Amino acid sequence: MTTADTTTTTPTESSAPARGDVVIEVHDLVKRYGKAVVHDGVNLDVYRGEVLSIVGGSGSGKTVLLRQIVGLERPTSGSIRVLAKIRPA
Repeated sequence: MTTADTTTTTPTESSAPARGDVVIEVHDLVKRYGKAVVHDGVNLDVYRGEVLSIVGGSGSGKTVLLRQIVGLERPTSGSIRVLAKIRPA
């Protein structure tokens, strides 16, 4: 006769990010080049310890989004906060 293992594990604090531990916040982001709209109301929160992948077709705005997050381009409107520092629009 064998016994079933009924031990359960719960995530440790290091593996489960705290809800308030946001490292990147993107809110209502809009980016336009003339009449061309690249982003229209993008919202994104990335928590400490998360791994994020941005996937999309050619010309869909992946690089533009990353350039805005690191401060190389300014959004048309909306807000970006990295490590609690606001990037100006």
